Amino acid sequence: MSLTNAEIKAGVVAYFDVAKLNADPAVSKPQSLATRNGPFVCFATNDQSSAWVEVSTQYRDERLPIKDEWRKSGSGAWKTKPQYFNDGKSSYADPKASFVAAAVGVDNFTAANRPRVTDDGVAAILAEVIVRDGPLI
Repeated sequence: MSLTNAEIKAGVVAYFDVAKLNADPAVSKPQSLATRNGPFVCFATNDQSSAWVEVSTQYRDERLPIKDEWRKSGSGAWKTKPQYFNDGKSSYADPKASFVAAAVGVDNFTAANRPRVTDDGVAAILAEVIVRDGPLI
């Protein structure tokens, strides 16, 4: 099962086909586009839009570590390896429908096992995106 519109809430993690996201003219994108399919975490939503930042297991100075206590649900690398929110300047935003479409074929979580980030983690992401002037909704 892939991501649904009803699942899109601040804190959910989903996998996206970045070629679809990067090609979608309705999506606000960073200057440096994501180059690999992988996990993103939603950090803001409203009725029609959502904003997401990429997650990585690779450390870099500009990446905010995802504290263990911020990680909920999920399994495997999500629970056992260090995780980082990509640079706040590299967020993606806008129509929820675009993110649902980009999840088809690469996101296999069910609502019950979908990884999540706590409210404290979401607040930290939002603060980082604001400081770095990344796309917001």
